[in-house]
Amino acid sequence: MTMNNSPFRDLHLWKEEEKAEAWNLVESEAPMNADNILKVLKDFLEKEYLVKTERSSGGWSYNPMDLIVGDEKYTETCGIEIKGDADVFDRLKHQLGVYIHNHEEVYIAVHKHKIPKWLPVGIGVLRVSDKGRVWVEKESLLVDFLFITNNAEWDMTIKANNLGISGHTARRAYEAIGQIRKTVLFNRFFAENAFGEGKYNKHYPMGETQKSLLIALNIKEQAKWLKKNLKALEKEFEALKIASTIMETGQ
Repeated sequence: MTMNNSPFRDLHLWKEEEKAEAWNLVESEAPMNADNILKVLKDFLEKEYLVKTERSSGGWSYNPMDLIVGDEKYTETCGIEIKGDADVFDRLKHQLGVYIHNHEEVYIAVHKHKIPKWLPVGIGVLRVSDKGRVWVEKESLLVDFLFITNNAEWDMTIKANNLGISGHTARRAYEAIGQIRKTVLFNRFFAENAFGEGKYNKHYPMGETQKSLLIALNIKEQAKWLKKNLKALEKEFEALKIASTIMETGQ
């Protein structure tokens, strides 16, 4: 799973000689701290993407990563954790387990640091130069293992639970739920909130499939209410029929 329009799509260091060239350049530079690296990334990203940096108030983190990049067209995000040359990776090992569930792509951005051997397979690495250059040393490729399942497996699971729908329909519902989660998170990071008014001044809407799924949930609740009150409604209807008969016959 990657972004449809990844900001780093054309920056991969595929060849070993390219990696060596980038490494030689950063080795010759003065050390960079996290703020220096953040500035390079923001300058590179802000022309085309939405960008939010980490901020907190009263111990509550509004944005859980150092830098969050958003693509308005696809409501997709990339999370970036920045490590300056003097920073350590102690906390990062535990943080990444949370980050991978919130973004389409997750990277750590470094200058001179070498890639930790324990770095999970799906986490990417950006290498940054104080000359303003950015390279992808390792691609971010996060995987939802449910997507290795096929329609026959979905059909059998649905049939075993007597749900009366196709596996294809169930799979679409699952994907729509994921899209709802993604849209809510995107608004969490990038919508303009009218503080204290309980509404957004600017927001990113859900797609029609997402809306349909939520409306269906509402209809289901209404159906439960109707079934529960069906007998009472039938009694009222019978009473109306009797009253109508009496009015027509005068008896």
